[in-house]
Amino acid sequence: METPLETPEGEGLEPSSQDRAALIERLIDSIVPPPPLHPAWGTEIARRIDDIDNGHVEMIPGEQVFAQARAHIEARCRKP
Repeated sequence: METPLETPEGEGLEPSSQDRAALIERLIDSIVPPPPLHPAWGTEIARRIDDIDNGHVEMIPGEQVFAQARAHIEARCRKP
């Protein structure tokens, strides 16, 4: 006999990883709602999304950003 969580768990593994991530986010938000954003952030987020969608900004992979940041920090730490 299935436990109450086995059916939703099995069904939860069927969608794509992106859909599962969205579901996880919704489940977490249902337990601990995110704090409200300052109204200015909504405007800023919309502007940044528009810049990305219209090709006005160069997207850089996260791995590259973190590698550059590590290199910068290491170079600053080596200075006397």
